[in-house]
Amino acid sequence: MLDEALTKFPKIHDLQAELRLPNTLTPEQRTAKEEELATAEGQAQSYMQLTNETVSMMKLFTKTLSASFTMPEIVDRVAAMVDYTLDTLVGPKSTNLKVDDPKKYQFDPKTLLSEFIEIYLNLGVSEDFVEAVARDGRSYKPENFDRASRILTRHGLRSAEDTAAWEKLKRRFATAKELEDQDEEDLGDIPDE
Repeated sequence: MLDEALTKFPKIHDLQAELRLPNTLTPEQRTAKEEELATAEGQAQSYMQLTNETVSMMKLFTKTLSASFTMPEIVDRVAAMVDYTLDTLVGPKSTNLKVDDPKKYQFDPKTLLSEFIEIYLNLGVSEDFVEAVARDGRSYKPENFDRASRILTRHGLRSAEDTAAWEKLKRRFATAKELEDQDEEDLGDIPDE
């Protein structure tokens, strides 16, 4: 749901930018773009409402039942999901999430980031989760974690205690990634035959 919601915002952003340009569209094109914008806005509102409720539940469940989310069967998928979301919220494409009046869509990226940091902290008690985050070759990017730290600090989104715990967790991710890379290097290249 979150992914669906977040994919609507770049579309809304682009349509709003197109509609702001004077005299570039015919009246028919403008009407079509306005209808497309209204559809995307409605979908984004619906998805974000469901997303906000789901993320709240996820925070609660990961706090009270973290072992359920770090079982070997699903830990890699959970790690990939939170890494992908972090990349979307603070990575290079995050500027595409800026839309006119984000509150209209119940979209507060700073709050969402803070909630995902809480999920990381809840699951970070498990070494299996830390290793799964480091193994995530698609979305694990240390620079995203550093950007998240800067945003958390600049806007005071988490308590000093949580921020310190986040910094410690980031170091654990980095250490696990180094070990993962070293293991791969020790194995060497796969033989041709």
